[in-house]
Amino acid sequence: YKIIQVYPQPKAGFTINDSVQCINDNDFIFENKSKVNFGGLRSFWDYGDVSYSSNGTGRHTYTKTGTFNVSLVSFTAFACSDTLNQKVRITEIPQIAFTLDTAMLCERGNVFAATNNSTYNGIEKIDYEWKSTDGYGIKALNYSHSYAERGLYELKLVGRSTEGCMDSSTKKLRVFPQGESQVVVFDSLQCLFGNDFTFGNESKVDGAAFSLMSWNFGGVFIDTQFRVSPNQFQFGDTGTFKVTLITTTENLCMDTSEVLVRVVEMPIARLEHGSLSYCHNEQGFEYIDVSQKEVGYSNKWLFNKQVITNSDTLHPTFELPGKYGIRLVVSTQFGCTDTINTVAISNAVPKARIGVNNNEQCLETNEFVFSNVSTQFTQPTAFWDLGDGTLGSGNSITQNYWDAGDYEVTLIVENDSLCSDTAI
Repeated sequence: YKIIQVYPQPKAGFTINDSVQCINDNDFIFENKSKVNFGGLRSFWDYGDVSYSSNGTGRHTYTKTGTFNVSLVSFTAFACSDTLNQKVRITEIPQIAFTLDTAMLCERGNVFAATNNSTYNGIEKIDYEWKSTDGYGIKALNYSHSYAERGLYELKLVGRSTEGCMDSSTKKLRVFPQGESQVVVFDSLQCLFGNDFTFGNESKVDGAAFSLMSWNFGGVFIDTQFRVSPNQFQFGDTGTFKVTLITTTENLCMDTSEVLVRVVEMPIARLEHGSLSYCHNEQGFEYIDVSQKEVGYSNKWLFNKQVITNSDTLHPTFELPGKYGIRLVVSTQFGCTDTINTVAISNAVPKARIGVNNNEQCLETNEFVFSNVSTQFTQPTAFWDLGDGTLGSGNSITQNYWDAGDYEVTLIVENDSLCSDTAI
């Protein structure tokens, strides 16, 4: 007889830590689960990429993406064997990249936009997530966001496949301080004549410095350095003007403030009058305000230390002869004024007086000498009526009467202002 020996058949088996892994960090661990009833087992691994191993536990890292057949051959010392095949897959990782439309913006109105330029050669879906260090995050293909405060921020784009393969890219962006423009005016309404507006610059900026101040005075442009203000400006016409101050920081961040100022019309003082010269005893001065009168118009007359307000006419009288100033001041509702000056001349009136050598004389030897002893006159003109039909002129006159009787002698004196007085 013959004796035959039947050797036990091994059963090949193994588990994989993760059958799908990413190319950048794949690390396949194959745990050998092969069995045999008795005797020892030996192993042979074929990783499918022309890589082999005879270790009991397989471990392999792939350098290419794709699907590979992993084969384990378990065999005994009696050349009994069994084979188990399992597939593993190595997937692409996304290549994450993005571009910013700009990496620097000013604080006010900033909107940062980023375009996703990532690439992926695999078949899985890629999910994208944006993360910013101001706490904002969004899952989207592209990015758009406004930052509430100035500062330096970091923006990160993370791309992850459905198999968990991921990559990321990071860029920095900066939000510059805006600066606050603030122009003030100390008197926003002024009259055309003599207008001189004073402006203040109360602009401020934190975390930066101003490099330029651009002023616009109703169409007149002036550029200055910070804190160097025009301070004063005069407008050559009436109207409402917008004064604008544009501040520019060293990072070219701009802000604008404005104020309105108004330049109003000047009144024009006009007056009419009669004669400017009267004898003191016949004063008839009259002055009439013929200025154009708008709403809120007012006037005042000033003469001889007197003031009369809101009267269209003035009839001044003076206690003493002399030359007096008459002034009319007209005002608008905005306090704009104009002045016109004239005079009133009250001429002195002479006091007529007659001097005589002897007012009673005998007929045969009479010789009356009449003298002009008038007062308060200059460059006088004297006219005489001697009462008997005799007329004459001059400062003295001599008369011989032919008949006895009483005679009324009249002297009329007139000064260079044509003011006159009579003495009898």
